[in-house]
Amino acid sequence: MLLKTARENSWSHPEIWVQMIVMDQNEHEEEAFRKFWLEAGAVVKVRPRLSWGERVEAPNLKRLDIARDFPCPWLMRQMVVAWDGQMLMCGADHEAKYPVGNVSEMSLKEAWNGALKRRREMHQKNDFRFPLCVKCEDWKVGLSEFYRSDESREDI
Repeated sequence: MLLKTARENSWSHPEIWVQMIVMDQNEHEEEAFRKFWLEAGAVVKVRPRLSWGERVEAPNLKRLDIARDFPCPWLMRQMVVAWDGQMLMCGADHEAKYPVGNVSEMSLKEAWNGALKRRREMHQKNDFRFPLCVKCEDWKVGLSEFYRSDESREDI
């Protein structure tokens, strides 16, 4: 409905994006996914799998030989709010072991400028000692493919 409304009203912004995370179970669907959503008018992001904090086997990340000399892209630009209101630094914190607050007790801004800011500052200094970050390779998945209906493709 959102894409239909955007098309009917000739919206160019905001862009509407959909994302597919390629896993063993769905890799055969990638072309159909891209075709369906491009025809509908969305920007399509195709991203390789994450290990979700080493819970999922992700050999694609092991093959990417990239020096870890930059902060985690997710930590720099987002936070996770879990079903119970816990605010987390990362989606890999499935059990909310390292919450930075709860939406019933503080604002998103307070969490962003509090504990999350301190964790971002650690990453900006190439300090990845935080328990969730020590063995993490999910930061590598910032490398994704983007497709637009004009048939352009970007690797970002």
